[in-house]
Amino acid sequence: MDEAPFFSLRWKLSILFGIGMLFVYGAYFYYAYNEVNRAFKLEREHIQSKQFDTAQVLSNEAFQTLDQLAEGLALSVGDTDKEKKLSEMLERNGEQLQLIWDIENVTLFDESGRLIGAWGRKLAISDADVHQVLKVEEPVHRLVCPDACFQQTMIPMLGQSKSSGVLSVSQSFADIIIKYKKLTNNDIGILVEDFLTSEDPNYAVKLTAKTFSGLDFDILGILSKSDAVSRFADRNERLSFGDRYYELGMRRMNHSETNRAPFFVFVNDITHEIDVLNVERRSIWIQVLMSFFLSLLVLLIVLRFFIGRVDRLSKAIPLLAGRQFPAFRQQVKSKRLFPFFHDEIDQLNHSVLGLAQQLELVEQIVNTNTLEIIEHNRNLAEERDFINRMVSAAPVIMITQRMNGLIASANQAAADVLGEERDSIIGKLFDLYLPSSEEHHRAQLARLRSDRHAQRLQIEGSLSSKLGGSRDIFWIHAPFYQDGENQEAFVLSMGVDMSVEHIVEQKLLVIANFDPVTGLGNQRSFESELADRLASAKRHGGKLALLVFDVTPRGTGDLRFDISYMVRVASRLKPILRSSDRLYRIGDNRFALIMPNCQQRGIIVLANKIIDEVESLNVEIDSPNLFLSTGIGIALYPQHGDTVDQLRANAHSAMHHAKKDGFYLFFDQQRNSQGNGKRRSEWQVLFDIAFDRDRFVLSYQPVWDIDQRCVSYFKSRLCIRRDDRSLISPKEYWLYAEQLGLAARLERLLVVTAINELAFYNQSGNRISISIGLSGALFLDPDFCSDMAGLLNKNVVDPSQIMFEISESSVIGQFVIAQRFVRRIKEYGCRCALNDIGIEFSSFFYLKHLPVDFVEIDGQFVDQIKKNQDNRNNLQLMVEVAQALDKVTTIESVSTRRIFDVVRKMGVNNVAGDLIGKPSETPIIQTNRVG
Repeated sequence: MDEAPFFSLRWKLSILFGIGMLFVYGAYFYYAYNEVNRAFKLEREHIQSKQFDTAQVLSNEAFQTLDQLAEGLALSVGDTDKEKKLSEMLERNGEQLQLIWDIENVTLFDESGRLIGAWGRKLAISDADVHQVLKVEEPVHRLVCPDACFQQTMIPMLGQSKSSGVLSVSQSFADIIIKYKKLTNNDIGILVEDFLTSEDPNYAVKLTAKTFSGLDFDILGILSKSDAVSRFADRNERLSFGDRYYELGMRRMNHSETNRAPFFVFVNDITHEIDVLNVERRSIWIQVLMSFFLSLLVLLIVLRFFIGRVDRLSKAIPLLAGRQFPAFRQQVKSKRLFPFFHDEIDQLNHSVLGLAQQLELVEQIVNTNTLEIIEHNRNLAEERDFINRMVSAAPVIMITQRMNGLIASANQAAADVLGEERDSIIGKLFDLYLPSSEEHHRAQLARLRSDRHAQRLQIEGSLSSKLGGSRDIFWIHAPFYQDGENQEAFVLSMGVDMSVEHIVEQKLLVIANFDPVTGLGNQRSFESELADRLASAKRHGGKLALLVFDVTPRGTGDLRFDISYMVRVASRLKPILRSSDRLYRIGDNRFALIMPNCQQRGIIVLANKIIDEVESLNVEIDSPNLFLSTGIGIALYPQHGDTVDQLRANAHSAMHHAKKDGFYLFFDQQRNSQGNGKRRSEWQVLFDIAFDRDRFVLSYQPVWDIDQRCVSYFKSRLCIRRDDRSLISPKEYWLYAEQLGLAARLERLLVVTAINELAFYNQSGNRISISIGLSGALFLDPDFCSDMAGLLNKNVVDPSQIMFEISESSVIGQFVIAQRFVRRIKEYGCRCALNDIGIEFSSFFYLKHLPVDFVEIDGQFVDQIKKNQDNRNNLQLMVEVAQALDKVTTIESVSTRRIFDVVRKMGVNNVAGDLIGKPSETPIIQTNRVG
């Protein structure tokens, strides 16, 4: 049962429906609220429109009355002596015109528009308006508002056939304002321009003929702002002052002058209307909230009834799981509220009751069968215990695997070897206990599982143990198929622990890690220690220094290299080192020093001490023609590299520069790049051209069988053809190929090319055997052996025609991997040779434990035969050890007949060199006859 807190379905549905209803009622409230506001806005716009229409009607009626009065005055004046007649009439009736008609100005113009006479208030009359009346002979109406507003009408005075003048009559607009106030009971005013008293030259206005002098807010202050026209013109805006609300709007009196005074200014007190609007809004709020909560209440009541039936069923289910069938039926049975029809919950109750009856019947049957099974199992358990005791007591590993590789059972011997409890082993994948190097073992085992007709598999391999390390086991895997198609198949794996023998070999390996001459660590232990110290420095953020130096004899005369010099150098250098420093002899005259957790000053001090100690040996040598010198190359982590290969290469590079001066040098990237960087770029271009234009060719050098007096095999090497048809040997380009990461690709190309050419020579009737040199780049390639086998089958080439040469230097640091690789090569039928073998103890160890067929001795020992008898004795010892281990010996670099005679007397089987035959592009050559 989930540990999350319980939350009733009733409340989940209530919340879900509540959220839905909240959205619905919210939408309804939004619509009703906006609808009330919209209706209020439309109503106010309609009222404002009616108010403006009323003001316009009153204004138009006043103009019509003024027109009639002006026409009557024009008729009384006549056509002649107009000024005199007008003056007499105005003197007689002027007071009546002013009191009754509120006439403020009467002005007369002649037929040319010249002012003849004026009476009353002085008002500005536009000459353009006078000439317009004379021209069109129709009245012109104007609203003139200098400081107050006046209605001005100008009519033509018609003579016999043309206009004889213009009569202008003006009256005050105040009567219209008063009439508007009486009709509408709303305030109105006229907004006119006032540039004399205003501080703003662009917008100067004042109110005149207004009826709202008693209002409690500054209307003029609002309308005097520069944005008043855009804010109030042709629309209304609501203003609030205290607890009162007003509606303010402006309408243009002259439609021809947009955004210019004068304006009608309407001010309405809408406090009552706003109060009514707020009451309607609150009513909507109350209706929505009451409806929402009432709906929720009804929903809860309905859900309580229906969810209650589901709740009873959910509480009854645990009774069914607890086999309390009577209590379950009592809990589920209930009367239906609506007996005339049923719903899904009623159907669910009926189905669950039927299920309970079936489970009760099944439980009775199971109880009966269980008693029978218990009795039968008791008999089987006795037989199983007897078999288990025998398997557990067996002194061999016994594991059964399913065909998917999962372990089904394991005896005590398997648990002891694996270092785990037997129960923890069962269910794990068998392949997980095989080390990563057991790829061939895994492949063979997978083939056994997948092939129903496969026979048992016998193989020697390793097994990882929780006790530490791995055990060497001899395995027998046998498939076991039971009768019947659907019966599960197993693989019975039996193994015998052979680790005792390999423990002895590991002890020999420890011995192989040290130089027998100086007692220092050798190349193999140096590689391992450098990798460990570098990993520790990366993990803890420390520093690391690698010093590489040669001790080189210099002088005149016989410069024979005496190995005792190396013993003296080692004994001199050991006392000056720190306890954490490690010194190794990694070549004939080459040493390497690993300094962890060091500072640059300490490195320099120690480098000077090493140089001083080497030079002090010249006193002990006491030879006028011979002295020892050294040059030390230093590479630091992390400044000069963060991998083993980078540190080693950079230290060697610095050493080669330092040897010129007999001093020490830290690695310098710029100095190194000037030479090596340029050469690497040149070689990269050369490799790209060779791959693109297929310029890789094989060269063949014969190896002579001394006893059979014939060519035993040919040493094949992958060369690059230059533009001048000359060949570049691997010795010239291999260092740069490794630096550019092309080693594995080139070795695969070498194998493919060699197999294809063997197929060609076989078809032509010239069957030969060849050797192929490998550097170790393919040791970890899981597909190499299978790909090679497929290529051999495709080209119908006998695997015994191919011998793979593995150099001793490629075995250092990866002996187990190399051993597995050689075994796999030999399983496919090919032969193997250990190349460039030396005279150290590690060389003899590799010779004994690598299952090679041939041993090829390095040519440097052949060159040293001429120097002294010791070198000849060393070579004799190597040949005798190889032959004692049943290996065929081959000596390289045999260039003279005298050397040939020497090695033949030593019992060497094969020889190679310029004396036998130089490398050529074809193996079918006439070799030199020797012996």
